[in-house]
Amino acid sequence: MPNDTPDWQDLPAAGFGRVLFDAVVPTAGGLAQANFSVPTVSVIHTLVIKAAVAAGQTVTRISVAGGSSGLVYRDGPPYLPQSPGGGGIWIAVVRILPSVDTSFVVNVYTVAAIATIEVVGDALVYDESSFYNGTIQAAQQETYGAGTYLLVDGPCRLLTAALEVSGAGLGQIFIPGENILRVDSSAGQTVLETLTFPPNTILPAGSSLSLSSNASTVICGNVTYAYP
Repeated sequence: MPNDTPDWQDLPAAGFGRVLFDAVVPTAGGLAQANFSVPTVSVIHTLVIKAAVAAGQTVTRISVAGGSSGLVYRDGPPYLPQSPGGGGIWIAVVRILPSVDTSFVVNVYTVAAIATIEVVGDALVYDESSFYNGTIQAAQQETYGAGTYLLVDGPCRLLTAALEVSGAGLGQIFIPGENILRVDSSAGQTVLETLTFPPNTILPAGSSLSLSSNASTVICGNVTYAYP
């Protein structure tokens, strides 16, 4: 992956790639759609998609499919909301196969009445994870009773996690539907488990990493992560 990837906050900066689509698109049934072609004289490997909606509105999903092949290059929540509280710009970065498709369909899912969709093509090859190399940060929760406690909200790149249980109790670090770490300790014990996430493990927008406890014992959860 190249090291000279442009900063996501500057997209689409002057001179960065080629603007392939830029228009205000009305939504129908919660969907705004952009159809465009890549000039055959350009070798485009990466699409940067910006979807802007009004304050108080969100983009829940962005999908990209090849116009010729029907291949789905991306279908999921945007990883990069510039304004996570609602409104603002939501960004997705998609690697494509120029030898397979020269036209594309972008679907932006939102309850907003309109969405401004801009698509920029770049000859460099990279993916969304390349934008998650910001300063490493840490979050910690220490519990003394049963419950669920937030560690970090997405979007971010997950780096490490640690879970320590002192005494009789069960602690878990999890995202909805998936346990990341689980420690089951007995009275008089202190048990520590650690995890290094695989490279470019992304916690997407709308998801969170949390700590849960089932007992009134000391349970400590830690996570390191990076924002763009």
